[in-house]
Amino acid sequence: MSNVGFTCKIERDETFMMHKGLDPVGVAGSIDFVLCRCYESHGLFVSKLYQVILILDNEDKVKDHHVSYGWIGP
Repeated sequence: MSNVGFTCKIERDETFMMHKGLDPVGVAGSIDFVLCRCYESHGLFVSKLYQVILILDNEDKVKDHHVSYGWIGP
């Protein structure tokens, strides 16, 4: 995913907000997951955020995923 601009990191025993479109629908956690984000600039003050969360099982294999995007700016 880094080849297309995503930055990823492993989170252990953490929570994250789940979204449907731009609407928050709940919190998931405390779980292990890989958090990947990519920011796309759309002018001086506005960016689009793409976020992919790969939820891990006890053996660190991907068992589920969550994808969201949204605008950041004024």
